[in-house]
Parts: sequence; C-alpha cells; structure tokens
Amino acid sequence: MGFLFLLTIFAYLTGLVIILVILRLITGSNKTVAIIGVLLIIAPFWRYILVSAVFHFYEKTPLQAIHKTIEKPESVYWEDNVWSGFNEYYTKAMIECYLDGINLKMLALNGEDGKIYLYKAEADDYSKSKAMLPELKRRQKIIDDLRAESKRIREEEKTKGDYDWVKHREQFGPIIGKAETAKVPFSKAYKKQLDKEVESIYQRPKIFTSAKELPPMNYKVEFNKVPVVPSFLKSLIIADKITIIDNKTDELIAFSKRYLAYSGWVSNFSGNLPKFDGVLGYYSVYKFDNKILFQYAKNKGRDGGRGSQLLYKRL
Repeated sequence: MGFLFLLTIFAYLTGLVIILVILRLITGSNKTVAIIGVLLIIAPFWRYILVSAVFHFYEKTPLQAIHKTIEKPESVYWEDNVWSGFNEYYTKAMIECYLDGINLKMLALNGEDGKIYLYKAEADDYSKSKAMLPELKRRQKIIDDLRAESKRIREEEKTKGDYDWVKHREQFGPIIGKAETAKVPFSKAYKKQLDKEVESIYQRPKIFTSAKELPPMNYKVEFNKVPVVPSFLKSLIIADKITIIDNKTDELIAFSKRYLAYSGWVSNFSGNLPKFDGVLGYYSVYKFDNKILFQYAKNKGRDGGRGSQLLYKRL
C-alpha cells in the first residue's frame, strides 16, 4: 500500500514537471507556468478543500443538544430509517443490551420488512442467567485480584531495581492462566443461557403495520437521513440525525447530527472503502442513545456494530 502510494505520487510529480517544462517552452511565460503549476499541485486535493469549506459552513449550525437524560425509560420505540430497519442479529443485540425487564420493559423496533415489532420482558425472563452471575463474578474477581497482585509486585520490584520479567511471568502466568481457564465453562454456560432467554423474547413479538398502532411508548428514538445542501455534494457527503422525543410531552429531549465525507483517492490505497475522511459532529451515533436513555445498560454499545457496518455501505 505504501509503495503504490509513493509510486503514484512520484509518477504524478514527474508528469507535472514534464507538463510545466513543455508549457514553458510553448508560452515562454513564467507567470502562466506558475499559475498552472499551483493548480495542478492542488488538483488531487480538490475534494478535501471543498469538503473543508462546506464543513466550515455546516459547523455554524447546532450539531447536538442534550436537554435531559432518563434513568428508567420503561418503554421505547426505536425507528431506524438510515439502516432501513433492524434485522434479526441487531434486534437480538438490542434485546440483550437494553430490554432487561426492569429499566426497560417494552422495546419496539422497525423491521427490515417495514413492520413494527414490539418486544416485552419482565425481570423473571432472565432469572436463570441472573442466578448464574454470582459464581461468574466470583471467578472473575479471582482473576482480577491475581492481576492486581501481579501488578503490585511488579511495581514494587521495579522500585527496588530487582524486577525480572521472566521470573515474574513464570510466577504469575500459570496461576492467572489456570484461573482464566477455570472460568471459561461458566462463561460459556452463562452466555448459552442468556442467548436462550433473548431468543425466547425474540420469538414472541407483537407485530404492527404502523407505529400508530403501538401502545403508548414513553420515548421515541428516530434516526433519519438529512438532505445535503447543495444537492451536488451528495456524492461526497452524507448526513444523518438522531432525535429522542418524550412522547408524554412531545418534547425533544436530545438530538445529534453528523456529516460524513467519503474518502478521496488517497484512501483508496487502503482497500477498505468507503471510508470517511471527514467527520463533523458526534461520530458514534448509535451510542448516542446510551447517554440519554440507556445509562443503566451493562453491555453498552453492543448495537454499535451497525455504525461500523455503515462505513462499508454507501447510503
């Protein structure tokens, strides 16, 4: 990747010099050669220059506001119109992350088929996996304590000047490794049970053809594309906005808008397109709702994978 990039730069500069020499012979004007030379030098970076100018204009408008946060939402309707709805994988991730039956008892999601899926949960739905947590946490504490002791002794020996990393590794490596190995069956058993409970909730939705048919939901999260102005910039920039509304008062309690500029020719050498070279606003939009509605969640951000997938999908 680096070699090809340097080779391209070298080839471009060589061609540039040849063009300028020929132009000087034809015109005999140093001024003309200088002007054309500057234009040819900045030409490969026109995208970056244009996007920077546009972002300077966009940043004058409000990009984010948080008026209040919610400790216990109880019911939420999440409508994703950028990703075009939730598939099975991300629906289960949302259930596992947020629908704990205590802080959130009802979660409605728009599906890829255009229908609305309402999932309900009570604390008892997770009773078996919850019963397994104390032993899992006890074993994790053993590992954490061993690592803390290892760090304490390492720092103490470094202070005295007699730290031997080989000896230290031989002393603590096998002990910590044994504790981690002993935890694995319990972790797998817990995850297997939790997956069963999530699957059970996933298999019993109430399905609606319209959001208007839903029972009263306390909050609504809506994620939409935002028109890019002027329109000719659509091939360079995409924009979206997440809003969170209190349905009881119809109050906008938070929003976050972002602009993403597609990468130019320089990033093409990475092989991971499309990338976004320019970002204006809060990048991790799918984690914004965690700040407002889901601070209680233990597995925050599991649904953030959708945001990563958007990097490889032109909208």
